[in-house]
Amino acid sequence: EDGVLRVQGDDGPVENEWSGPDVVRSFDVLAGFHRTFHHVGGCVFDETGPDAATGRVKCLAHHYERTGNGPVDLVMMIHYHDSYRRDGGWRIAERRVAIEWTELHPAHPRRKVRS
Repeated sequence: EDGVLRVQGDDGPVENEWSGPDVVRSFDVLAGFHRTFHHVGGCVFDETGPDAATGRVKCLAHHYERTGNGPVDLVMMIHYHDSYRRDGGWRIAERRVAIEWTELHPAHPRRKVRS
C-alpha cells in the first residue's frame, strides 16, 4: 500500500515515479504491446535487519509490437534495485528500475504448422 516504484538510471534523473495504490498504473505502458516476456534472474539479496533486506535483480524484457512496417521486439536490459520489508511476508517496499540499454529488432510472427 505504501510502496514506491521509480524509473531512474544509475546516473540520471527520475523519469517516472509511482507510490502507494498508484504503483499499479506503472503497468499501463505495457498495454500498447501485443505481448511481453520478462525473464527475471541473477538475484542477489542482502539482509539489512531482522525485517529488512535489499536486492539487486536482473531482467531481460521483450516487448512484441505490431507496426505498419511489420512486427518488432523492443528488448530491455533492466536492473531492479530493491528494498524489502517483512510484514506478514516479504514485500517490496521500494524498487528503482534502471534500464541499462534497449535494442529494437525485427520480429517474426509465430509460424503456422501445417497438419
